[in-house]
Amino acid sequence: MLQTSSFSLAINGESVGFFKGARGLRQGDPLSPYLFTLVMEGFHMAMKHCIQLASDSFGFHAGCQALDISHLCFADDLFVFTSGDVASVDVLKRALDLFRSWSGMEPSLEKSEVFFANVPDDTKMAIINSLPFKAGVFPIRYLGVPLSPTRLKVTDFQPLLDKVISRIHNWKVKALSFAGRKLLISSVLQSLQLYWMSFLQATTLFACKNLALETL
Repeated sequence: MLQTSSFSLAINGESVGFFKGARGLRQGDPLSPYLFTLVMEGFHMAMKHCIQLASDSFGFHAGCQALDISHLCFADDLFVFTSGDVASVDVLKRALDLFRSWSGMEPSLEKSEVFFANVPDDTKMAIINSLPFKAGVFPIRYLGVPLSPTRLKVTDFQPLLDKVISRIHNWKVKALSFAGRKLLISSVLQSLQLYWMSFLQATTLFACKNLALETL
């Protein structure tokens, strides 16, 4: 297994020598994304194997069942989806144990949480007692966007409004013409809005607030 990496310096356009990193592979290493992909492919195989062995007891999440999606990975984050029953969680635990035996890696208990949506209280408590993870609360923020199984409230969009207002305040110290302000709104503010809208459908009140910002 690769445990450390070597570096080369470019001096006057030429690579000069190699030296090893003193602390092994660290986040930000150029190899990190590729190595993460290789490692998580092992987790994918473990999940697939355990689900196939327990196909009669594992339940896919209702929103993922059509495509048989049980997990998603991005950067160093992992989302696992089930139907929210004890049998499905047991399959997940077996997959984690299998992946641990293959790779020697374990989930970070401090950063891991389990989320429930429309799960009976007795089932919820049984799942919490069977997992070493704490229960999380919706909405959760992922890639800067709040996620929730229910309709988001106007207050959930406040971080986006704060970010937009902060950008506007920064622009006020600059002598910008009307055309310059319009260009900045089109290129920066609307890109922030469109990024959120690609994930979510904003409430009417948020949309009205955003329209008011466009008049600045």
